[in-house]
Amino acid sequence: MKGPHTITPFFDILLYMPLTQYRFLFLYTMVAPMGSGPDGGLYRTLCEWTRLLSKHGHSLSIIAAQDSTFPKHSTGISIKGILQQSCQTTPKTASPSSALINACEWIKKHHQNYDIIINLSFDSLPHTELRALGTPVRHYISMCNISPEFHQTLIKHQSPQNPYAFLTPSQLNTFSGLSEDSAYFIKQPFNPHSLHFSAHPQSNDLVWISRISPEKGLDLALSIALKSNRKLHICGVIQDRDYFNSCTKNISQSDYEYHGHCTLSKLNDIAGNCQALIATHQWEEAFGMIFIETLAMGTPIIAHNIGSPKDIIQHNKTGFLIPKKQYKCLSLCYLSDFSY
Repeated sequence: MKGPHTITPFFDILLYMPLTQYRFLFLYTMVAPMGSGPDGGLYRTLCEWTRLLSKHGHSLSIIAAQDSTFPKHSTGISIKGILQQSCQTTPKTASPSSALINACEWIKKHHQNYDIIINLSFDSLPHTELRALGTPVRHYISMCNISPEFHQTLIKHQSPQNPYAFLTPSQLNTFSGLSEDSAYFIKQPFNPHSLHFSAHPQSNDLVWISRISPEKGLDLALSIALKSNRKLHICGVIQDRDYFNSCTKNISQSDYEYHGHCTLSKLNDIAGNCQALIATHQWEEAFGMIFIETLAMGTPIIAHNIGSPKDIIQHNKTGFLIPKKQYKCLSLCYLSDFSY
């Protein structure tokens, strides 16, 4: 693939805000209630979209799982049903009473009340169930290719008239078989004024920010922190309690601090006073909003040289990109030169 256009004609609405006012309906991921933690970067992205779109007079509705925390300037539509399993760690399962199926049925009944529907769910179902609506549906692809079924769905339904929005070249490269005119990049909305920059950290501690699940590599981060004689601040919702317990069972509580799921303001206070963010993800991140946010806080990043960090981090300037097999060794080398 030579490279898709930067922005599809539809998605430039999200960036350039024309005078025409639209009624948007966003179909959110049904993996967890909106704003509960597992949806981290996607939640903050949508919050910023709603802020910008509403500022220009657009109407925003969001359909999400029950018990969601909806952004300001939006109308929330809560859907009951069984939540989807995370496709990073669990094979796809379908339930007749799933929240995603119920959401698609709701959209079929009410789509005429909206001008455009944006699907944020990383699942095959909306691509098949919402194809025949009279209202345009556009699909925002939020992760890398981790599901063969979903990959085949994208290939089957690709169309220049209904292009998919991707976040970075590294993400798109994980999806082979898509034609050049069926894929587009969309810039992520980001408000730097929501963060404060810290040029001088107050400690030599390290920070790790992610949902806690095996593919995120908390065990590696703890090992690096211990080897470098630094305390590790752990921020994120626990998705796999057994994994978290196995990572921390033989480690003194003085060597790490678990902060739970944090607001962006709290993350700023923690990460802004640490020497580095340790990014130990074991799979390709599509974008990683936390990388952008952490750099805006003034904190360098030590990451695997896979996925979106390659598109965000300037090696030896804003952080370090390390081959996966050399991550622990080289991380310790770089950290040995850090001082505060």
